[in-house]
Amino acid sequence: MVVVVGGALRGIAAFVKYLVSSAATSHEVPGLAAMMPNSPFVKTINTFQPGQPAPGTHWFVVSSNFHVTLFDDSHRPPEFPRELAVKLAEGFVDQLFKGDNDLVVDHASMSAIGLPGDHYVADTLDFGTNDEVYHGNYFAQQRFVDALSRWLGQGLGAAAELGSESVTGAERMADHETGPEPEIGPEAGPETEAREDEHDRGIDMVDPGPSLPAPTAPTAPTAPRPPPSAPSLPQPRRGGNRPGPVPPVGEPVAPTESGQGEREGATPAQLAAEMPATVTPAVPFTVRVRLSRSAIAASEGTSHSAENVAVMADRPLTVQVIGKANVQMSSLDPDVFTLPAGGGISELQFVGTSLAVGPVVLTVVVRQGRVPIATMALHADAVATRPKTAFGTVSPLAQAVVHTGIDAPELEGLPCIDIVERRLPGGQIVYQYAVRLVNGEPARIFESLPMTDRDAKVAAALDQVDATVRATADSPAEQLAALQDIGATLFRQFFQRDLQCYLWAHRDELSNLIIYADEPYVPWELVHLRPATGPRQKAPRFLAEGGLVRWQLGSFPSRQIRVRSGRVRSICPVYADPSLSNQQGQQEEAFLQARFGAKAVTATPTGVRDLLRGGRFDLLHFTGHGAASTADIADARVLLQGRLRGSTVEQQYLAAITVSENARPAHGPGPLVVFNACQTGRSGELFTTVGGFAKAFLDAGASAFVSCLWSVHEEPARVFVETLYERLLAGEPMSVASIAARSAARDAGDPTWLAYVVYARPDAVLARS
Repeated sequence: MVVVVGGALRGIAAFVKYLVSSAATSHEVPGLAAMMPNSPFVKTINTFQPGQPAPGTHWFVVSSNFHVTLFDDSHRPPEFPRELAVKLAEGFVDQLFKGDNDLVVDHASMSAIGLPGDHYVADTLDFGTNDEVYHGNYFAQQRFVDALSRWLGQGLGAAAELGSESVTGAERMADHETGPEPEIGPEAGPETEAREDEHDRGIDMVDPGPSLPAPTAPTAPTAPRPPPSAPSLPQPRRGGNRPGPVPPVGEPVAPTESGQGEREGATPAQLAAEMPATVTPAVPFTVRVRLSRSAIAASEGTSHSAENVAVMADRPLTVQVIGKANVQMSSLDPDVFTLPAGGGISELQFVGTSLAVGPVVLTVVVRQGRVPIATMALHADAVATRPKTAFGTVSPLAQAVVHTGIDAPELEGLPCIDIVERRLPGGQIVYQYAVRLVNGEPARIFESLPMTDRDAKVAAALDQVDATVRATADSPAEQLAALQDIGATLFRQFFQRDLQCYLWAHRDELSNLIIYADEPYVPWELVHLRPATGPRQKAPRFLAEGGLVRWQLGSFPSRQIRVRSGRVRSICPVYADPSLSNQQGQQEEAFLQARFGAKAVTATPTGVRDLLRGGRFDLLHFTGHGAASTADIADARVLLQGRLRGSTVEQQYLAAITVSENARPAHGPGPLVVFNACQTGRSGELFTTVGGFAKAFLDAGASAFVSCLWSVHEEPARVFVETLYERLLAGEPMSVASIAARSAARDAGDPTWLAYVVYARPDAVLARS
């Protein structure tokens, strides 16, 4: 094997021989003259050398495109003198190379080994465009050290079987049973209905426990037929979704009903992750992620999670460990393993370091293809002195929470971005991005600079949007330009320069983009792409364009959104406050009655709470006014009808917390929820973010959630939702329907078309029955 760092190597033996012969005859080592084109040395190394590696040899390339970053009073990297940083920022070296470089070697030549098509390069670690890695400090990068360790193992043949250890003995995993949660029946109220038949009642029951029944018979997709409807996934119960009982160690894992792998060839397996339950700040610890066809035992003194999954045995799984809170991982890069044959265990190890005394949280994301199969949150405590743990026990200090997803190979060609929010000691937030835009290429990992005022940045952006939307005297072109400026500012605030450059370079590949985010509060749809330097381009490049959909990182919804007859509900308040009108909402309600046979819900706190606790709906549509304050981006509320108290009106609200505390978790495909919240027209009363509602309904098992990021005008808002429903009823998938709905709202003449956020699969389709 050969590792090439920051440039291609060729004829090493000839180079050494040339140096020795030159020094022996002239008593001096040849200098730069030897490297001149057509010099004897260059001619020598360009000839075929005895023992020269042939095509197929394992070559591993490390490369970087280095650019400094200048700030008003500092620069990156800080070890460079200011004068040098300024010269580099002015393009001094780039002009010499006439292209990208790492200050010493041309970037394009770093992987130019042999002739095109010779297939020398087995793997590449490309740091991309950045302000940290240059020719003189490759070996100081932890990512390089990790990659080199992995490559050395591959080159020596040591990685052919990952984790070949076998698991034997009579140990059993500790059962993490929570017991069945008592079913919460509907309270008396206007939405209380008679119990439905056993078939209808099936999806409304609370998950009775953590048992793992066998999956249904798999169906293999065959081209050119459309991909099969993806099975649903078990949704987390309130209070956390803990792993259920697992088979005894060494026994085969039973098939699972998690919705994974219900295709021909899926193999039951167990996935486990663990870390020390207590760690010490600044002292590295190991995170182990393991995969086996048999149950996997917990190591003593660990925070451990095990979950039954179903995987395709011939396809690799990608594992990424992310430091969510108070921890720094030594590498941001994912690693890969496969399901071993027989009773063996495949294992990957990752190294982390806690930053301070206090809680430590890690997220382990496991994928097969581009869709998460499982996400595990491991919790531990960082203490000044690590206590001893009793032999043979698993520490109860922290239990891992597991949300299982599905394997959806039909989506592997679509671009996607994972966005994970990391919290540092002191309250700073760092965003970590795993970007997959080019089909067949591995994820590119990026991190933002730490920020201390995330909420303030989001609130300021939404306030600016609201002011723009309310400025009705401005032309649509002026409003659009103002929104572009706001979105471009968000682009600079949340994306580091290297990611800005990468997204801009691949801007034409962002259609049908899937964003997996573990936080719901940042308006990613409003982010506007622009070049990293110079003025913003005039043409709009919002992430909202092109059918963008979101989902919560860690799970994935059913492809089929089931809407059955008699199970559509609408909430359309008739406001007691005479200053509030909801005429457009009444038109939406009439539309839903005509197209879906929707039943109206009394728009009072009691009426809505009864509906949520009963859970007998497949589609829930709210149309009314929003009432959240930008002072708290998580404080999502909408106005209900209110009631008269003499000559005054007592306002009534539906808050996201009401949904969280009362929504009945779905068991099976969950509902489609649409919240269409329009402006109240009053200062301080605006719908600023859907984050709280999105998380509340998705946690309860919704198959899709659609709403607006900010208060919108009533007419284009009605046009958006009616167009969305019509396209879904016509059989179009969600991404196509959302593009059509945004286009129709845009034609109505204001920026409302940019406001909508869609949580769903891009290929989700509506199924009527």
